[in-house]
Amino acid sequence: GKGNRTVMRKWRGPAERPTVPSLPAIAFLMVLLTAFAREPRAEGLSGYLEYDLSRNDTETRDAGGQSIRTKSDAFTQLYNLSLDKKLYPNLSLNASGNLRKIKNSLDIEGEKTDTSTTSIRPYVSLNLRTPLYYADVAFSRNEEKIKTSGASPLTTIRDTYMSTLYWGPDRFPDLKVQYSRDHLYDKERLTSDTVTDMYQATSNYRPSESLSLYYQGTYRNTDLRLSDTVTKETIHNGRVNYSNNWWRRRISLGLDYNATNQRL
Repeated sequence: GKGNRTVMRKWRGPAERPTVPSLPAIAFLMVLLTAFAREPRAEGLSGYLEYDLSRNDTETRDAGGQSIRTKSDAFTQLYNLSLDKKLYPNLSLNASGNLRKIKNSLDIEGEKTDTSTTSIRPYVSLNLRTPLYYADVAFSRNEEKIKTSGASPLTTIRDTYMSTLYWGPDRFPDLKVQYSRDHLYDKERLTSDTVTDMYQATSNYRPSESLSLYYQGTYRNTDLRLSDTVTKETIHNGRVNYSNNWWRRRISLGLDYNATNQRL
């Protein structure tokens, strides 16, 4: 017939032959189990595995009868392990790890391209809770490695550190102090290497039912190490809110003042 004709065949389901987890996946799970589950039945330990395999075949024919065949395959592996353990009545430990590996294969008339993406995401936090105050410290990493046939592999890593201290006395101003560090870089330090430190203090105070006060101060330091550039930013944000009514709520008054000061 005239014109182009496309024939598509899709297949999705389990692999044609049994597959087993890759060695890095097994090693990753063993390390987490050793670190967080010294007892066979550790409190709050859970995990899961997921596999997904898909295939797509496409054949296109032009008016002259010449065909172009495209094949694509995608195989995804996901491993997860989580731990939620109470060390003391007010102190808890939360930890988790994710390992995801995606392998894509594209074949166009014999020209084959393979791409694999491996992501590792560990997370751990320690939390202290009391009626008067709480404190948190946490660390997370997002490491992604991309390998494409014919090109050098690229590994990017983001490390994040977080800590929070909160004090909330009754009938007095509360105070929350936070610190975070974000480090984004590639493994070889060739394309990116940026460190961002942030300090933040927040306070709320309600001296009466009709008056509320709010303040937040932020200091952010960004270090672009590859270009030897440092940016410092300070932000002050304050708000005053007053609302009242008289004569059985026939007359009401509301005032809101907000001020922000930013300096680079």
